[in-house]
Amino acid sequence: MQASAAKDDILDHALSISPGQFEQLCRILIKRSEPTRELELTPRSGDAGIDVHAVIDRDLFQARLGVQAKRNSGGNTVSSDTMRTFKGSLREGDYHVGTFITTSSFSNPALESAEKGYIQLINGDRLADIMLQSDLGVVEDGEGYATDWDFWELFEIERDDLIRSDAVPQADNLDVLNIVLRALHEGRTVKPEIHPVMETETGRSWKERQADYYAAAGWALGLVHKDTSDDYDGRKRQEWTLSRTGAEYVELLKMGHKEGAMEVLCECIRNMEISSRALSKLEEQGTMTHEELEDLVFENTLPDEYDRGLGRQTSDRRTKSIARYMEILPEVLRHPPSSGASHHLKGSTYEYREKGITDWS
Repeated sequence: MQASAAKDDILDHALSISPGQFEQLCRILIKRSEPTRELELTPRSGDAGIDVHAVIDRDLFQARLGVQAKRNSGGNTVSSDTMRTFKGSLREGDYHVGTFITTSSFSNPALESAEKGYIQLINGDRLADIMLQSDLGVVEDGEGYATDWDFWELFEIERDDLIRSDAVPQADNLDVLNIVLRALHEGRTVKPEIHPVMETETGRSWKERQADYYAAAGWALGLVHKDTSDDYDGRKRQEWTLSRTGAEYVELLKMGHKEGAMEVLCECIRNMEISSRALSKLEEQGTMTHEELEDLVFENTLPDEYDRGLGRQTSDRRTKSIARYMEILPEVLRHPPSSGASHHLKGSTYEYREKGITDWS
């Protein structure tokens, strides 16, 4: 397709993702376009209208950049009231410069307000232009451009009939997950950087690929974003960054607000597609055996390219992870097998109960 069609394709995809995913898209765009540091999505609570934060480094100056990202339909223009609120957020957050990115456009009063405040505005047409120039969302082929499906898959979890295998986590140790999330918060975004933190914090050895397993578990839970792959020591590595929910969760952990953090985590577990399906069945039946849970995971998950022919073995590992996460929920009570160690999951039965106070100590 030609450039004009490629721009339409980019904008169509940008409009098809969720508002939260659009914020992540804008973060990736800034990373590709500007040399920055401290580039991150702000925690959803207390963000004061700033969706993306960064520090711009130049030879002659440094500046704090605040960005607001609005995924609006074409007829939903950004108003002057919205712009005034954004300008107030920039002042409150001590930002030097601001950028407002939208998939739609800006009203004339909003344009005038932004010009007075030296705010950079990026409407849908300009956004598609920048992404085209930055090779984001499309790739050049022999006759023009083609959709870059690898890029857009960063924002999608298939929720039709079967669930993608990478949306069903294999990593289940909450303490280790928290270590990985804190590493991401500190700017360690690829497995060679995350792996030594896991070993130092836990005092045990880990395979490097397990850093990606835990980051992927965070992604399945909505705490982590998959970023574009990045070069590290000459090799392409999957890069991971915290989502806004993930940033909020880590901030709560750092402040010692354990109950608040667990509330965020529980909501993430409930919203994860595979656990959502399991919880619906558990609530309907009242109880569920571990074997029934394993059947549900097997029947609802697409095998990935490495697991063909080994689906049952893989689903067994994934089921153990789902069971561990579901156990965290106050509405799920696990009854261990009548014989054997209480920590064994095989032979366990899960009971649905009304949501209430649980012991997270």
